[in-house]
Amino acid sequence: MNFFKRYIAMPPQYGLFPYVWLIFLLFPIGYAFPYRTVKQQAIMGLILIFLVAYRNGYVASRYRAFWIILQMVTSAILAVIIQAFYLNIYTAWVFGSIPMRRRSFWRYYCVYLLSLIIPAATLYWYYGGHMGRDDLIGLMVYGLFCIFSPFAASSIQRFNRKNRQLTQTSQRLTDMIKQNERQRIARDLHDNLGQSFSMITLKAEYARKLLAKKPDAVPEQLLEIEQASRQNLKMVREIVAGLRAK
Repeated sequence: MNFFKRYIAMPPQYGLFPYVWLIFLLFPIGYAFPYRTVKQQAIMGLILIFLVAYRNGYVASRYRAFWIILQMVTSAILAVIIQAFYLNIYTAWVFGSIPMRRRSFWRYYCVYLLSLIIPAATLYWYYGGHMGRDDLIGLMVYGLFCIFSPFAASSIQRFNRKNRQLTQTSQRLTDMIKQNERQRIARDLHDNLGQSFSMITLKAEYARKLLAKKPDAVPEQLLEIEQASRQNLKMVREIVAGLRAK
């Protein structure tokens, strides 16, 4: 479990999105199967490099730029070799999801556009004469999806971060309310019950002294002790009832 968390698992703050995209890796992996030729083995090697760069792009902090750019390069190469343009979406969600300054975002975005344009231009130059109208329309629609994906990822992650902040703020307020309530109960117990029990103690001592000198006055003191005790019991029950109601 520790090995999985340290070397495989994605950071929990990004949710399930990083894992969902991994499903699409089945297509290039299936394309390279059964990995007998040099080309198939090279494709599988690039997929493994891409997968490591994809995971480290989320996790790393010091060398994050290296891993994201490596991911862009490998996805561009795979786009030219096996037309796997969908791998660019991985990169879009990586740097779009990570909190960063606006200037850093736009730097990544410019390099990301290059990783889209260069393989697309290469394939168009190579296959342009064989592309039909539907192929070009599909390529344009997919290109627009790739162009706007980083902004969609950034928007979703900002929304999730705000929700987490609201949840944490709500939890802190709840803890503060509980702490204040504990302090209020402690004050009530100290001010009311403490004073009443001190009075009961003094009356009990006084009754003990009267028992030797004035036995007839003892019942009156015992009655006052009994009344004070009943009042304290009633107060405790009211406090407990109030806590249960909350």
